[in-house]
Amino acid sequence: MNPENHYVNRSNWLRAAILGANDGIISTASIVIGVAAASSTREPVILAGVAGLVAGALSMAAGEYVSVSSQADLESADLHREQQELDEMPEAEMHELAKIYERRGLDKTLAMEVAKQLHEHDALAAHARDELGINEITQAKPLQAALASGAAFHFWRCITCLGCTFCSSPTYGLSSICFCFGLSDFVGHHRC
Repeated sequence: MNPENHYVNRSNWLRAAILGANDGIISTASIVIGVAAASSTREPVILAGVAGLVAGALSMAAGEYVSVSSQADLESADLHREQQELDEMPEAEMHELAKIYERRGLDKTLAMEVAKQLHEHDALAAHARDELGINEITQAKPLQAALASGAAFHFWRCITCLGCTFCSSPTYGLSSICFCFGLSDFVGHHRC
C-alpha cells in the first residue's frame, strides 16, 4: 500500500518559504525603488539590491532558525514534563488520555481500552500526539525552516532585483512596484 502524500506534510517548510519569498519581493522593491528615485545612475541601485540580497537572506534564515528553535525548545520541555507526569502518575495520565478520546466521540469503555493499549505501546507518543498535538509532521525543524526561508528570499529577491534594476524612469518604477506586489500576492496564495 502506497503512503498518501498530503499537503500538510509540507506546512512547516512551506510557511517559512512563503514568508521568505514575500519578504524578498517586498523589501527588494522598497529598497531598489527608493534608491532608484534618489539616483540618476543604475550602479547604486544594483549595489543596494545586492547588499539587500545578502543581508536579507541571512536575516530571514537566522530569524526563522531562532523562531523555530524556540518552538522546538517548548515542545521538548512539554515532552519532558509529560514524561515526568507519566512516571509519577501513570494511572491519572491514562485516564486523562481516555477523556480526550471520549471528547472525540468514543464511548467511555472503548476510550479507556484505547488509552490502555496506547499506554502499553508508547505512552509518551500517545500523549504527545493526542494531548499536546506534537507529531512527526508538526514537530518543529529549525534548520529546514531556515533553509527554506533563506533560499526563497534569495530566489525571489533575485527575480525582483532583475526587474527593478532596469527601471530608468518613474513610469517603469511604478510598473515594477505593481509587478512586485502582484508577484508577492501570487507567491502568498499559490498552492503547492
